[in-house]
Amino acid sequence: MSAHGFYELSTLRRRQVARAVWDGPARVEGTIEVAGRAVTVAMPLRYHLLVHMSGLIVLRPSVRFDEITCDGHPGAELPTVLAIERAMWQPDADLRWYLGDQEIAHGWGRGALNYLFLQLMNAFGRRRRRCTPDELRAAAHETVTGASAFLEMQQREVLEHPFPVTFGSEIQLLLPRAAGEDVVDWGRRADRLAHEALPPLTHGVAVLPRDVEDDRVDVGWYFDENRAVVIREHCPHHADLDVFDADRTQLIEFVTLRRAALSCVRRASQISLVERQHVTRAQIDNWEHLVGATTDDYVLDARIGSLLESVRVTFARDPRLRSLDALEEQVRRNLGALQARIESATERSGGLAAALFGGGALVLGLQSSVQLAVALVLDVGFTDVPTRYAGALALAQVVLVALSFALVYAVIRRPSRVLRSPGPRRTRDGRGSGQLSRRRRGGRGTPGR
Repeated sequence: MSAHGFYELSTLRRRQVARAVWDGPARVEGTIEVAGRAVTVAMPLRYHLLVHMSGLIVLRPSVRFDEITCDGHPGAELPTVLAIERAMWQPDADLRWYLGDQEIAHGWGRGALNYLFLQLMNAFGRRRRRCTPDELRAAAHETVTGASAFLEMQQREVLEHPFPVTFGSEIQLLLPRAAGEDVVDWGRRADRLAHEALPPLTHGVAVLPRDVEDDRVDVGWYFDENRAVVIREHCPHHADLDVFDADRTQLIEFVTLRRAALSCVRRASQISLVERQHVTRAQIDNWEHLVGATTDDYVLDARIGSLLESVRVTFARDPRLRSLDALEEQVRRNLGALQARIESATERSGGLAAALFGGGALVLGLQSSVQLAVALVLDVGFTDVPTRYAGALALAQVVLVALSFALVYAVIRRPSRVLRSPGPRRTRDGRGSGQLSRRRRGGRGTPGR
């Protein structure tokens, strides 16, 4: 990874991130619809993993256009690739996902990614019994409302965040410059190709994609919230990452990692706020740690930091895109509200302790008076109360403790429960600022009544 020059030195030396490729053959087969016609497709897959020390994992399957087979013929045109990309995110897609000869999922790609995640937990987790592939496949099944197995794992405290976060898809294209074509004409042709590669997701709503780096003459980089297109004039293939543009692919992985951390904390904190669920200080500390560990821009190399700023500016100026900065602000507001609840509960418990201590001290100070009152009520001698009427004395002390506790607690809590108005400002003559003097009320030269 250090050869890629993506992360800064200390991040690499401390091994805060690690990269791997899933060992073994993988493929996907099925039937998709292209221009109203059913097409049988098959393609090999390579799964890339980015593991962060915070506990988050980014899974990225990659496909090469020249390795896609359509109706038995090698190679795929852009419309077919776009149809495959859309089918991968449709729950009822007719796609079958394989690891080796084992079918791991049927339908959209989230089931296959869930299977890989569960396989990692099955291999490196603390469970003594290892799950079978059929059990993993059943647990990896996900609908539009999430994976039930992940929710059960959260209840058993095996998994903290049960809802996976998906960036979407990235498409990288090579667009050589034509003979006699200048950089302006090439940029216009790249814009048209990006418009074709990013069709509108909402019917009837067509938006031209914007180049993130409009000042670059050899690359076009286009974004929406869940898709990205990179168009290069020329670029060698990066064998380790299986892409043409390694920097931008790794930056999307970094953005996905940050979005995943923020989204997980936002969901958990929002549920605690809306449903008023119990939350502990340890949970808030864990969420703060996750946010802080994944929102540091300076873990990137300076060269990559400029690309991140370009993405941030693009998201900020496009009103159709929700920025990561706004998501981070929302998360910190949620955590601040939960922290305020913790502090309020701490204040109440401190008030209870102070009231209990004050009530006990008051009873000890009035012990002789209580004993005298019991003697007068029962018409007995003062010295006979502790020996002959100990129960009555104890009852009187308990009642006095309860009354003094309630009184002291009310006095302690009242300033924090009600924010009193400061009231009208007093004038020199003692009147409030809201009261007009007779001279002002009557007008100049007119005596007031």
